[in-house]
Amino acid sequence: MRLRLIVCSALAVMAAMPFAAQAGVIRVESSTIGISGQSTLEVYISGSTTEDLLDFGFEMTITPDGGNLTGSEVSFLADTSYANDTDYVFNGQGNPIQTPDALGTTIHIMDSATTNSVPLTSEFLIARVGLQHTLFGNPADASSDTFTVSFSNTGDASHTWFWDQNYDDLTMTSFTSNSVTVTTQAVPEPGSFTLLGIGGAVLLAARCRRRKHAVTLERNEVRG
Repeated sequence: MRLRLIVCSALAVMAAMPFAAQAGVIRVESSTIGISGQSTLEVYISGSTTEDLLDFGFEMTITPDGGNLTGSEVSFLADTSYANDTDYVFNGQGNPIQTPDALGTTIHIMDSATTNSVPLTSEFLIARVGLQHTLFGNPADASSDTFTVSFSNTGDASHTWFWDQNYDDLTMTSFTSNSVTVTTQAVPEPGSFTLLGIGGAVLLAARCRRRKHAVTLERNEVRG
């Protein structure tokens, strides 16, 4: 009788405890960025057919890794344009929030499915963040600089959480960091090539008008 009571008590305690399921891995893709340019970096989550995701939050940091970093810096920029991407884990039913810190070296990302949890049957995009390179010195010194993007506060439930449809914790088996490498040449922003072309045409037209005006004044002086 006593043994039965002990077993029942143990089962009751286990039922009251939050259930932690194994969900798989979350990883950062590598990225490159041009000098004084902007780029993006993607984060992916994968799991098993038995797990689903309803709500998540996590934090990443970016730190210098190698090279001459005295005049080079890469910081995070908020970018939530992926909310309706087909490979986003909460495609069409999410509203991602990204909050960089004042220096842009740490960013917190969170979202929640508004309709249904998503089975982690394959690898999904879970975030895309913007990157900004700032040059303080000689461009040659910044070439090939590398920065490591890693997950931080993974053991702090106020910073990192992954919940299933029952609001049970999904335990990430690994958090995989990666690097951002500075390339030797600045890459114009998307659409800037057109803007550069328009700007060049405007400058050329203005230069032609100024030259025509100067020639007219010179001819008038000669006639006078």
